[in-house]
Amino acid sequence: MTVTAQYYEGKMRDNGAFIFPELLGANPATPTVYPIFKLYLPTNIRESTLDTNLGSRFEALGGTHELLVGASYDRTDFTSGVSNAELIGELDLASPSYGLSYGATPETIVTQTNRYETKALYLQDQAAYGGFHLLGSLRLTQLNLKQQEQGVDTSYHRVTPRLGITYDLTQSLALFAAYSTGFRGAFNFNGRETPKPELSRNHEAGVKLAFKDLGLTGTLAAFEQ
Repeated sequence: MTVTAQYYEGKMRDNGAFIFPELLGANPATPTVYPIFKLYLPTNIRESTLDTNLGSRFEALGGTHELLVGASYDRTDFTSGVSNAELIGELDLASPSYGLSYGATPETIVTQTNRYETKALYLQDQAAYGGFHLLGSLRLTQLNLKQQEQGVDTSYHRVTPRLGITYDLTQSLALFAAYSTGFRGAFNFNGRETPKPELSRNHEAGVKLAFKDLGLTGTLAAFEQ
């Protein structure tokens, strides 16, 4: 049995400076001198992940199987904000002199608070039949999404398969093909409608080589996502 866990916490405090001609443009008498605004963009993120699985190796149906069954959980709390734009001075863009003082950090006036929670069960079998290596897996995922400011609190469910086959032409050369699907939340979405999960699909086929005596390994593949 294998159990892995991870926790991450990060804080970012971005201070921006920009021009906004639609709000306050340059004076026609000095067309290259623009008013400069400041902006404060704080972000906090906390991530927790846990994965546990149990593996077993056995012989069945004329081949060798490595069966893996497991469960995973992850949660991400993401908060961000933005301040009002405040004027801090002027800058000649034709001959800039970056001596403007940013001043005190402005107060955040708009916030976004999101929580993403994923629970999943998965089953995988890797089987070997002579030169053929087969992979098949299924993952049942429940995605919980909460957006505080928009009043969103919803869940989605989906089963995502993964299939693969490899054939050993020689000890150093193999052909492979794979198909997989993905399912995840729309991270830090901010809009009028409830965000829907992002879906992905991948097809891949190619050649793997591993010439150990030459120290040469590589993969040549064609894929579509």
